[in-house]
Parts: sequence; C-alpha cells; structure tokens
Amino acid sequence: MNHHTEEKQAWNATKLLVVFAIIALPILLSGCATKPDHPIALKINQDMVLIEGGEYVMGSDAPEAAKSERPAHTVNVNSFYLSKFEVTQELFESVMGSSMSFFADPNVPVNNLSCNKPITLSND
Repeated sequence: MNHHTEEKQAWNATKLLVVFAIIALPILLSGCATKPDHPIALKINQDMVLIEGGEYVMGSDAPEAAKSERPAHTVNVNSFYLSKFEVTQELFESVMGSSMSFFADPNVPVNNLSCNKPITLSND
C-alpha cells in the first residue's frame, strides 16, 4: 500500500469518527436530560423543612434515672427533611396506591397506619 492510500484511509477514518461523534453526542446527551417533576413531588418539596443533624447525649447516669434511660451515651443524628404539615390521604394514596384510613377524606391527615407504612412512604 502506498503512502497516499494510507493517508486517504486515515482521513476517511477520521471523517467517520467525526460524523459518528456528531450523531452520537446529541443522542447520548438526551439521556442526561431531566424530566420535569411530578406536581405532587413539587408540592412535597415545597413543604419540607431541613432538620440539621448533630450530636447529643441520650439518657442519664443519674441514680434516679430509669433502667431504660441508663447509661448516658452520645448519639449522632443525620440531617433529614420533615414535612411542615401532616400527610393527607390524597398524598399518601398518590405514593402508596391506597390507604386504610378509617375517616376517608382526601384532605384530612392519613390515619390508621402501622409504624412501618410511614417508613415505606419516606423511602419511596
């Protein structure tokens, strides 16, 4: 193969890579685009308050302290978000699918929950 043919093949390969990059880049970047938040997700974000984490002493070493309060020990709590308002049945059902609320009304706080349901809601 002569030098001219090698240069032509190299140039063609370069052009092919450039064309591929021009076509592939927008396709790859479109996968990075964020979709708009659901209206309920936007509402939830507006009603959340950051509770700063920190360290505190839990319990007591005092002789009069109950057995379940001893010994005093240091606890670290991570920062977390807490809703300004109680979770309505409408919001709960939009995330969880249904509620077992005794007093059925979309605008009142969800009720009749086990202790596991709020944990499931917060992790979704």
